[in-house]
Amino acid sequence: FHLFTYSFPYGAAETFLETEIRYIAAAWSKVVVLPARLEGERRPLPPNVSVEDGLGRMLQRAASPAESAATIAHPRFARELLTRPATLTSPHHLRRLTGQLLVARRTARWISAYLRSTGEKRPFCYSYWLNQAAFGLARLRRKDPRMTFVSRAHGMDLYAERHHLPYLPLQVDVLAAADRVFTVSQHGRDYLAARHPNTPSRVQVARLGVDDPGFRCSPSNDTVWRILSCSALLPVKRVDRLIQGLAELGRRLPEQQLEWTHIGDGPERARLEAEARTHLPNNVTWTLKGHLPNHAV
Repeated sequence: FHLFTYSFPYGAAETFLETEIRYIAAAWSKVVVLPARLEGERRPLPPNVSVEDGLGRMLQRAASPAESAATIAHPRFARELLTRPATLTSPHHLRRLTGQLLVARRTARWISAYLRSTGEKRPFCYSYWLNQAAFGLARLRRKDPRMTFVSRAHGMDLYAERHHLPYLPLQVDVLAAADRVFTVSQHGRDYLAARHPNTPSRVQVARLGVDDPGFRCSPSNDTVWRILSCSALLPVKRVDRLIQGLAELGRRLPEQQLEWTHIGDGPERARLEAEARTHLPNNVTWTLKGHLPNHAV
């Protein structure tokens, strides 16, 4: 079982994998994680899970001029321009297409050599993101029907509108080649169906989750209403709406004590702290605790 990640198990991102990897490890005798980035401390893994850093090391190296030229000359590059001629008028889109196709081709070559070295006849490959690793695996899957290839799709890797000058090339390649594409929400699946009308029925919803702790907290007996939220502090998370709601609730119920705690960090933190100081009334106390490890949450 080969799991392709952005950085897991390094660093602090992809926290849901800390739970999911245990289920994968229980279902497969041998699991190999292949991160694209190798920054940060390495988190603990089950005994039968190993890490292959070769893909990440390869991606850290700059592409050669020959690789770049071959990418522009590749038939997939021309086909994208034929289906989306407006790309020719946008330097930004041209750079994104060139960059993603370049990384996809480099990734495909590296994974092909790696799988040959393992001697596996029927490899199972799982890309945690609908990104360059998935594009590379899609290229290999079309050449080798013995491979099983599945991918998740989250947000930035799924919605073109999340990007400045919305454009996500090569997405249709994965949908055409993957055995399954698992979106983390129904909205994501509906988005793919609308964007790609020929989306096969093998696109399914598979939500992220955590283990059931096996208990429920007792209600507080001090009359304080407590609200706990947990997310990255990014615009798409709309934590500012939560502040607006708490401000309105505090004004409507001036005698009720409210206590809000948020777990998570990000570039919006300073702005959100300023909004909380400005808009939350005195009967609403609040704490932004910043990032916590998954187990601490």
